Amino acid sequence: REASAPAGEPPPVLWLYVDEDTQLPQEGLTPEAPALVFSKAHSIFNMSPVILKDLVPNKDEVEIADDPDWEKYPEVAEALKQAGGDENALALALCPAQGKWAVGIGGAARTRELAAKLGLCLAIARDSDQLNEMALRHPDFGALCSTAGVVKRPSVPPRPSAAKDFGDEGLVGDEEFFSPTAAPQDDGVGPSGGEDRLSEALLPSAHWLTLPAETKFLHEGNLPEVGLAVAFEEALQEKLYKNAPSMLSELLGGDVLGQVSLHHDPDWEVFPEIGEALRVAGAEETYCVALCAMRGKWAVGLGASWKQRESAARLALAAVLAEGTELLDGLMAQYTEFGALCEVVGIAAEPEWKRHKGGKGF
Repeated sequence: REASAPAGEPPPVLWLYVDEDTQLPQEGLTPEAPALVFSKAHSIFNMSPVILKDLVPNKDEVEIADDPDWEKYPEVAEALKQAGGDENALALALCPAQGKWAVGIGGAARTRELAAKLGLCLAIARDSDQLNEMALRHPDFGALCSTAGVVKRPSVPPRPSAAKDFGDEGLVGDEEFFSPTAAPQDDGVGPSGGEDRLSEALLPSAHWLTLPAETKFLHEGNLPEVGLAVAFEEALQEKLYKNAPSMLSELLGGDVLGQVSLHHDPDWEVFPEIGEALRVAGAEETYCVALCAMRGKWAVGLGASWKQRESAARLALAAVLAEGTELLDGLMAQYTEFGALCEVVGIAAEPEWKRHKGGKGF
């Protein structure tokens, strides 16, 4: 069935994620792609071939793969279901030359193709220097980009010689603050009945990374040299990582899609400075970078799968965004494990009752 939506509003966009060991990523395409359901209420679908031609002048670079019975790309169909999409016929628009793809859903082959092409426009524009130009040239497409959270990503930075640190000034670029082990227990009485916030927390591995000041994406986004990297720990999924989206929403006034962008770099090619800083720190893992240029913050998530990396990146970004804000104490009180993380990495000031007993002890 075709979707309906309020007049004057852009059509809704779902972002799908497939595992990196499935067909599309193995063919060099991104694991993330937009999906749109065709709606005759939105004339922008009929404009998708025109917009796509502006972005990809060579039509031979675009392929359409119709999959009405979910047989060619079962992993995409499963991702669509996981994202809450309609169980309807789908088609894929692919641009292997740019490593992008998108999904269109609709009752007829033509409507699926139009929706898929519009999604491919989103996917390509997300990394294109033409984004602003396209938004001006096609205002409806600009509105769609805005509601879909499509923002310009940073350019690929050059590889530095090494990660820089602050020496005696305090923060060290490759210092590991803690490993995934039970945090140390205090020997006395703390608040709320005497339990130390950290005494039962299983904490993930974390590092402060310091990048060279000339790193291109830092310079272009006016971002600081220091960012927090946090690894994913399965045991903490429910109590720690699962809460990161809610914390980000509170910290950003609900505008997470508009202010936060996630960037996977499995081969250490997009952000080589981060890869080098992780190597120096002894944390040579696959990573995802979370950027919030509007607030001047960045963070890194480490993990084996893209889901784990994104979860860890969101958590790390929530921590650096919360630092120094009026919301920090409330978030630490509401989310105990998050409070433990903030205390141990030094984002939160040490509680008064602990300072009198001689420090954190980690």
